[in-house]
Amino acid sequence: MKPPTDIECEVAIAGAGPVGLFLGCRLAQTGVSCVAIEKNSRRSQHSRAVGIHPPSIERLAAMGLADRFLANGTAVQIGRVFNERTTLGTLLLTTCPLPFNFVLTIPQHETERILEECLRRLSPAALQRGWTLGRLASGRDRVDLTARNNAGEVMNVRAQFVVGCDGKSSFVRETAGIAFPGVHFPRGYAMGDFPDRTAWDAEARIWLCRDGLVESFPLPGQLRRWVISLPRELPQPQLEDFQNLLKQRTGVVLETAPRHGLSPFTVQKHLAAQFVNGRIALAGDAAHVMPPFGGLGMNTGWFDAWDLADALSRIIRHHPSPQAVLADYGRTARQRAQRSIRRAVLNLSIGGPVHRPTLRNGLVWTCLHLPMQKFLARWFTMRA
Repeated sequence: MKPPTDIECEVAIAGAGPVGLFLGCRLAQTGVSCVAIEKNSRRSQHSRAVGIHPPSIERLAAMGLADRFLANGTAVQIGRVFNERTTLGTLLLTTCPLPFNFVLTIPQHETERILEECLRRLSPAALQRGWTLGRLASGRDRVDLTARNNAGEVMNVRAQFVVGCDGKSSFVRETAGIAFPGVHFPRGYAMGDFPDRTAWDAEARIWLCRDGLVESFPLPGQLRRWVISLPRELPQPQLEDFQNLLKQRTGVVLETAPRHGLSPFTVQKHLAAQFVNGRIALAGDAAHVMPPFGGLGMNTGWFDAWDLADALSRIIRHHPSPQAVLADYGRTARQRAQRSIRRAVLNLSIGGPVHRPTLRNGLVWTCLHLPMQKFLARWFTMRA
């Protein structure tokens, strides 16, 4: 099929990851014409964001998508916390409000598949893959974009609004001149999705060790993700290094290789100075980046997309002042992102290496026992 050369729509979305696709689906459901422009020609099979919290599942339910996610994910209701080999306590998400009293784990490529199928069903031409943005010009009443594919073909897009959902290195944010200050944390981590040989079923486990963190949680397809903080002298671990660290800290022996190899990563936090500039708005990692511990990043991005879709729909359908409506979105979303970043950094610090772990372990033990446990369960699932 010949690619389009000129597109006119009400909203252009840069990026078709989980947040861009979510926004596209929500806009299409409200009757707003949109196009999502994605530089990658196909979905990546690597999976980073895997946790979906109850408030996000509620939004998926309102979009008619919750059943598809639940059928392809794993519901985690129990988390156990250890200090080396000693149990500090158990977090029961069953104490949270029904019906979604769990965190759903599902690989990111499955999340994107479900959302992409939804968007194509609602608006078959809305997703344009394999196009790299090269120009963005914002005027008084419209925004013009130019994109190019690998064949050298050019696509021109004219929209009333543009939303940058194009990640940490956002072209939209940089073109709009929005500052993105941040902090890089020094410690490295590695993760891998291994065949699950444990007998823990749908139970998550965390080890708060003297020299670092270990996380383990179930994934669909009889897989289990393992995340380990790395010593400074081991920034790029081999499989044997990963297995040895895991055995030293937890006693667990991994005898198999991860499904897609090990993924070393570093941790940082960033927050855009503003989420709106004229007819340009930001959402997801283009607006905020946070440590992954607690699974807050994608969920916070979905909250952005939900509120922004509502704001844009009101502007386009009812013609209120776009400046006032978008300013309200920008203020509310940025404050929410600040809270999520603070939580993520707190999670990061709790799992960091400590010389005297007694105080930390005592605090964690207290939080995991009544009367604090119910509050902690709500806090962990983004309800508090």
